[in-house]
Amino acid sequence: MNTFLEMYKTVSNNPGYSFGISMFGPWHFNYESVTSTDGKTYENRRGWHTSDGMTFLYTANDLTQYGDDYWPTVNHYRLAGTTVNSNTDQDPNLYNLDSWVNSTVSYDFHYGVTGMYLNASDSKTLQAKKSWIMFQGQVVALGAGVTSNDNVSVETIVENRKLNANGDNSLYVNDQPQPTNLGWGQTLSNVRSMVLQGNGGGSDIGYYFPSPATINASRSARTGSWNDDASLGDSKPKTKNYLELWFDHGVNPVNSTYAYVILPNKDAPAVANYVASNPIWVLRNDIWVQAAFDPATNSLGANFWSDGGTHPVDLAGTPSYIKTDKKASLFLKNTLISGHWYTEIGISDPTRSYAAITVTTAIPANFIAWKGAEFTNVSTLPTTAFKFTVNCGSDGATHFIRFRQN
Repeated sequence: MNTFLEMYKTVSNNPGYSFGISMFGPWHFNYESVTSTDGKTYENRRGWHTSDGMTFLYTANDLTQYGDDYWPTVNHYRLAGTTVNSNTDQDPNLYNLDSWVNSTVSYDFHYGVTGMYLNASDSKTLQAKKSWIMFQGQVVALGAGVTSNDNVSVETIVENRKLNANGDNSLYVNDQPQPTNLGWGQTLSNVRSMVLQGNGGGSDIGYYFPSPATINASRSARTGSWNDDASLGDSKPKTKNYLELWFDHGVNPVNSTYAYVILPNKDAPAVANYVASNPIWVLRNDIWVQAAFDPATNSLGANFWSDGGTHPVDLAGTPSYIKTDKKASLFLKNTLISGHWYTEIGISDPTRSYAAITVTTAIPANFIAWKGAEFTNVSTLPTTAFKFTVNCGSDGATHFIRFRQN
């Protein structure tokens, strides 16, 4: 997993797929759009929500998903991963009014957690705390504090996928096939799982909802031209087919939430096995903490949205907990090596504003196996605690500590 801290972008490369997240913060515009004084020349006219948490999923057998006339034809009001005011554009050159935007990677750089407190200006009131926790073969998307007073419906977009030339990629909801005709749309209730057929062999995508969800779905043909976004673009109309999936939080929601898991390259039998097994556990999804645990890899990703250390994460299946006294992003992994359990913790300051962050956990530490120089005041049994000195020019980078439990 790679984090581009100055750009507020994250890319997770995995066998068979890559997953990207586009965000913006207090030092980076949401998007740039250039318009001449006569109004006739413009570039990136519809970049409205491209940094509002847009997600990109490339599968090995569908590498042209975002090429082949995607941008002139996609619904720019419903980009995958975003939380938006329905059918509402956004001004360019805006900063995020909140500084909580960052990523933390795991000790082996295979996994990680990303988060953004979406709070743009532009006279709109929409806010949302958004997290993506990347484990092996799955991405957990969590949203909390979805609040708006803009008098329009608020949506979180699960998917907006370009389909094949006929637009008839199969869609299964709770193992049941759905209509494949263009123009179909439906509000689906009690959804636990979905599987969308990919555009190439082995590129199906599964979606898992930890709690039964109401999901809106639409299958349609969309027409546009490159000239719609750039005055020098080709004006010839292009038509592509899309499937859109989204949560509807309603008009003027207050502290609404959402949770779903993306399962790249998993077909219907694989998703059914996943749901029937012991999939990820959402430990917290509220305005203070968002956290999920993956029992398959014994890993935890957590974003702490507030100061004070009064909102711990109770670790799955144990009486242990972990908490931070400041806003923080954290990834924890337990690994069994030669009969001993090791805990590896990566932590970062998402706000880039603290001198130090103190982490406390009830996970026992027999001894510290390794730590960076920025970790001080380390205590072990019965409670493990350490201070992470942030003010070391790291600009939101991840720092690691490793200890043995037994």
